[in-house]
Amino acid sequence: MDLMNPHQSTNDVSPLSHRLLWWLLHRITSLSHANQTTLSQWLARLAPIVAGRRMRVVRANLAICFPALRTSEREALANRVASSTILGLLETLTAWVRPEQLANKHLDIEGLDLLREERPPHQGVLLVGMHFATLDMAGALLSREIPFDVMYKPSRKPFIEALMVQGRNHYFDQVIKQSNIREVVRRLRAGNIVWYAPDQDYGPENAVFAPFFGTPAATITTTSRLASMTDAKIIFMSHFRVGEDHYRICLTQAPSTLPSGNELDDATAMNRVIEAEVQKAPEEYWWVHRRFKSAPEGGRRMLYDSNYKGA
Repeated sequence: MDLMNPHQSTNDVSPLSHRLLWWLLHRITSLSHANQTTLSQWLARLAPIVAGRRMRVVRANLAICFPALRTSEREALANRVASSTILGLLETLTAWVRPEQLANKHLDIEGLDLLREERPPHQGVLLVGMHFATLDMAGALLSREIPFDVMYKPSRKPFIEALMVQGRNHYFDQVIKQSNIREVVRRLRAGNIVWYAPDQDYGPENAVFAPFFGTPAATITTTSRLASMTDAKIIFMSHFRVGEDHYRICLTQAPSTLPSGNELDDATAMNRVIEAEVQKAPEEYWWVHRRFKSAPEGGRRMLYDSNYKGA
C-alpha cells in the first residue's frame, strides 16, 4: 500500500478520514520551522487539558530525576518539555511526509569521523541513540552523510505504522523491527551501521535495573549482547536543536569497558552516558515515556497513577 496516496487507507482509518488526515498532515508540514515552533508553544498551553495523563508522566519523571529543583522550576521545565515534544512531533511528520523540506535544514556534526573511519570488513557499528524530541529529524539529516539502518518498535495502529515505515524508508537502508534480532546481527556482521535507542522501559524481560538519574530503571541488555555477538563497535549519538532549521548531532565513542561481560555494569555505563547528554538539554528529552514504570521487586510502580501523591 502506498500511504502517500490520499485515495488509499489502512484498515483502522476510513477513506474519508484518511483524506482528511492527509490534508492536515500536508498543511502542518508545509509550515515553516518558525511557525511550527509558535504552534507547538500554543498547543503546549492545552497539554494539561487534552494530554493530562502524559503531562502527569512528565511531572513524575522530572520529580524523580531533578529532585533539587523547586516545584515552580520543575513546572516551568514541564511546560518547556511539552512545547519541545510537540515541536518534535511536527519535525518528525515533516521528515516523514515532506523529505524535500530537509534541503533547508542545517546540521552540525561532532565526531562524524567515528562512523567514517576504516573498520575490518565484517565489523559493523551499533549506533546507540537516545529518545530526544529531534530523533527522526536528526536521523534523517545524518543519513545525508552516511548510510545506515534503523531499528524500530512497531505501532499497534496500522496508519501510524505505515506512516512511520514509509517515512523512514526515505532515509535508511533498512527499517528493521526491534524483534528481528537475527536481521540486526546479520547486518552488523556484514559491516553495516545499525541505529537504535535502548533508553525506554520495555519491561523487566531481557533487562537489568540500572540507575538512571539515581533511580533503578529497567534497561535492556541488547547493546552489550549485540556487541559481544558481532564484535560491533559502539558509538553513542545524541542530537539537539541549535536554532531555526538548525540541529547538532554529537557522536561519541563508548566507554572502553563496554561490553564488559557484566550486563548490569554495561547498562549502568550506558545510562550514565545518556544521563550526561540529557543534562545538556533536559527540555528536549522524551519525558512523556514512563521510564520508571517497571519495579525491581516485580510488577509496576504506581508513580504514574492519577492518585499517586509522591511526585
